[in-house]
Amino acid sequence: MTAGMTSNSHNKLLKAWEEAWQNAGWKTKVLTIEDAKIHKDFDLFNRVIAKNFPQTSEYDRLCFLRWLAMSTVGGGFMADYDTFPLEMKAQEYINLPNDGNFTGFDRFVPALASGSAEEWDRMAHELLNAILSPDYSYFVHDMYALLYIRDNSPETLIFKGDVFSSIFYDISGKVDCSRLEGKKAIHFSHAAIAETVKSGGVVGFNGNNIGEAIEQRWKISQDFISKWRMKCHD
Repeated sequence: MTAGMTSNSHNKLLKAWEEAWQNAGWKTKVLTIEDAKIHKDFDLFNRVIAKNFPQTSEYDRLCFLRWLAMSTVGGGFMADYDTFPLEMKAQEYINLPNDGNFTGFDRFVPALASGSAEEWDRMAHELLNAILSPDYSYFVHDMYALLYIRDNSPETLIFKGDVFSSIFYDISGKVDCSRLEGKKAIHFSHAAIAETVKSGGVVGFNGNNIGEAIEQRWKISQDFISKWRMKCHD
């Protein structure tokens, strides 16, 4: 299981991510720019993005390069560092799903995905081709490039809805097991944190301190997973 990104509260979230996946039996690896540099097309991707989309942020550029990195490390599963396992034990995935064909488990959001090294390489180039398409009108980001591919050539990949990414506590601040049933993982995205805080579900936070809640994602995610295990997990 691999992840992309890092920095201070980020480091705490990354540590929480590693612990969560390791507790579920996974061997984790944090992707770095060095992994992407090994790929023969690393310089090509940087040149194309810089030439055609000079306003692209460092973060958005790295989101494309992580696909190259996944190819160089041998493929497998990739999870964003704010995506934590629920019903997803490593021993159940000795073989990659769908014969190693690229599979996105959070629809077109690359919060959790899998594929062989060849498939990660193929998809990296599919994403680059997508943003270069004359009719591409989305923001330059790998998630929107995936959305473009889904809408224009859905036969080239497999999308699932196996990741929970919504208001994760009920209004009383409790875990509703029925809403999480059958989900492989949960994505503590900025949007999910903000919506849950606004709903009154996160104790100690409200609509006036959403930014603080996002900074505390590492603690909120750990607390939630602990409560989920106690209430919902066999």
